[in-house]
Amino acid sequence: EPIVGEHAAELAALVPPGSVRREQSFIIDQGGDAKGALCEVYSAAWFTYSHHVWSDLLLAEGRPVYEYYFMKENNVLSNYHAGELPYAYGNLWRHRPLYQESDFTLSETMQKYWVNFVKNGDPNGENVPEWEAREEQSERVLNLDEEIFMTEDPYVQIYEILDEYQEELSSDF
Repeated sequence: EPIVGEHAAELAALVPPGSVRREQSFIIDQGGDAKGALCEVYSAAWFTYSHHVWSDLLLAEGRPVYEYYFMKENNVLSNYHAGELPYAYGNLWRHRPLYQESDFTLSETMQKYWVNFVKNGDPNGENVPEWEAREEQSERVLNLDEEIFMTEDPYVQIYEILDEYQEELSSDF
């Protein structure tokens, strides 16, 4: 409830226990049907929602916005917050045994995107899949994984509930 106040039931109906399949569990993980749903909600509320709001502000100013979801898992580290950084900065070689060839391929592509963006303000260029800029009426993000492609932001419906909650909070002030 602290994440969305009285909208908790609405959020639980949107992401019910058992609706999100978890690929991996770790030693401290107690598991359970609700764990995947809870992780999904926390991912949206604590990590991506602030980026979503920030992107909306930049779009309102007429600035280009490029969003991505790093979804690449590997057998050792899984997929974790800031897990894309070694890929983006080309540091996989530092711990080579943790990664497979597909990880190095993804890292090369990500480095091209980052360099293109620094040089041109646009991540697109030669030999990389197209990364569409976000538009106000579109919630598309670049999926970075074994395959790279544009897809709908998986958290849009959660954001709508979070928006309602935030509006209620701001009206209290």
